[in-house]
Amino acid sequence: MLEGTATFETTPDPNEASETTEVGPMGAIHFEAGDVFQQGRNETKEPVTGLAIGVGSERHAWDGVEALVDCPDCGAETVHSLAASDADDPRMPAMDAMTITCTACGSDR
Repeated sequence: MLEGTATFETTPDPNEASETTEVGPMGAIHFEAGDVFQQGRNETKEPVTGLAIGVGSERHAWDGVEALVDCPDCGAETVHSLAASDADDPRMPAMDAMTITCTACGSDR
């Protein structure tokens, strides 16, 4: 974090309670690949300036990427898988070119 304070919520499993960590100016937080579900947010009234660095094995490889997302069909926050519509295109796809699938009920967005 360069300026301000960001709050990160992490959990190793979506069915477990999450932990909250605050990261202030010149602080850092680290996540291993496949380590935890995480989300960051600004819970203050001051601006937050941060820098995120990701190192993947392949550029924009979507296999195995999972996110916690509110599923309207399940009525709860559930694990969703992400897939690019054109898996052979190495560029970052637009959101409308992504398929987001609930792993609990199978519905796509």
